[in-house]
Amino acid sequence: MIKKLLAVILVLTVVVPLAVFEALKTDVSAAEGTFWEYIEDTHTLRLYGTGAIPNYVTRDDAPWYKEYKDRITTVVIEDGVTEIGNRAFSYSSVKFVEIPDTVTRIGKEAFTHCSSLVSVNIPDSVKTIEDSAFSSCENMVALDLGNGAETIGQYAFAFSKNLASVTIPPSVKTIGYYAFKPSYGGKLTVTFSEGLEVIGAEAFGGIQNTKVTIPDSVRIIGNKAFEGCRNLTEVVTGENLIEIGEKAFAGDDAPKYGVTSVDLSRSQKLTTIGVSAFAYTKIMQVDIPDSVETIGGSAFYRCSQLEKIELPNNKTTIGSNAFTGAAIASIEIPEGVKSLGHGAFSACKNLTKVAIPHSVISIDINAFYECTSLTAVDISGIDLALPEYGAFDRCPITHVHIPSLLPIEYFAGKNNLPTDENCFFKIGADGKCPAAVCPFREGEGTVGDVNGDGKLNNTDIILLGRAYMAGDGDKYLSVADMNNDGRITNADIILLGRLYMTGK
Repeated sequence: MIKKLLAVILVLTVVVPLAVFEALKTDVSAAEGTFWEYIEDTHTLRLYGTGAIPNYVTRDDAPWYKEYKDRITTVVIEDGVTEIGNRAFSYSSVKFVEIPDTVTRIGKEAFTHCSSLVSVNIPDSVKTIEDSAFSSCENMVALDLGNGAETIGQYAFAFSKNLASVTIPPSVKTIGYYAFKPSYGGKLTVTFSEGLEVIGAEAFGGIQNTKVTIPDSVRIIGNKAFEGCRNLTEVVTGENLIEIGEKAFAGDDAPKYGVTSVDLSRSQKLTTIGVSAFAYTKIMQVDIPDSVETIGGSAFYRCSQLEKIELPNNKTTIGSNAFTGAAIASIEIPEGVKSLGHGAFSACKNLTKVAIPHSVISIDINAFYECTSLTAVDISGIDLALPEYGAFDRCPITHVHIPSLLPIEYFAGKNNLPTDENCFFKIGADGKCPAAVCPFREGEGTVGDVNGDGKLNNTDIILLGRAYMAGDGDKYLSVADMNNDGRITNADIILLGRLYMTGK
């Protein structure tokens, strides 16, 4: 046996030049069952065997790193290898990599700062692409994510300046923080697929898409997920979206760029629009679903072209500076809104009148600060708490409606409301303004017109009575709250009946 082995060695010595032995390096201790060799002629690092390429604490710990990091151009990983370990090839000169369909995991920083890497094809077998796996591969031009990865980690493909496009496969459920954020001046456009559930913070900030259609499967769009996308003009959100994070689609401080159209109509489960979510964009109108409970501070801050806002008919909190600087001329704050935050509608210089419903119980400082065209305010609620000063500062208000249950002194001279009692008008039981010129209820139909047919008749009284008995009368607050107490009761039905019978 010894002679045979020796004979083999002698033959090899004759056939294979000694120089090739010097060029061939094999490490059998890298991990149990996995091996590597460097082939000088082709500058190829070959990994083979069965099992995982190990995780390395630092890049220097990889056994090929010190001697071959600047000589490797190709990495070939053969069938049988199941994982690419942490920092396995980081900071190397590799240009091309072959990954077999036995690999299920690509570890942290596995190829980070491989600035010569040109393209990557990830097989369907890979389930996890960990943090910074391919970050700062600035010359990567082609990426195929396959159809198996479920999680793409933080910074996984960040700072790939020359990557032009990528399609997120249906298998991906979660995309981590900064995962695809390109370098400044990057070219990346992204196509999304159904299946994705969570878009992490800053994951796609700065991509070059002109339109983003969020799949129906997405539940959360993280903070700054699409911030600073200068070419992005249109956003369409999906059916299962619950939360839009802070600055998710925020634009430029001086909005030369930014979203002009946002369609939230399909997102009827949306509960939260985060702080500054659409700040500094060029949105012209927005229809916020009734499911929304919180519109965060500065959510639409300085959207200077925003002319139409449809607020949700829900128990909603409108945060500080939510609509500061919008171009709206009028705003309908629906029943259900509970509070208006600091500066909520400040500097809306085209706003001429505002009606505050019964449900609003608090208005914070500067809520309507410097609305320089605002002359008329309709206050319905008897439980409204105004701040000590400033709710309507720098607003030229000349006409105020107040509930008949409240004395004029309750509001007169406070928060820049007029001191002259002649500017205050109590809304009568018929819901009509006694002033000769009334800036409110223009085109809103007949008071008490419950069925919306343009006239008051016996049918309206019957419908209101039925709704009241069924506990659903409050849906007619805007037309049938005859005594202006913020609820539908038997008293409203009686007053409506009197109005119908007598016209008074």
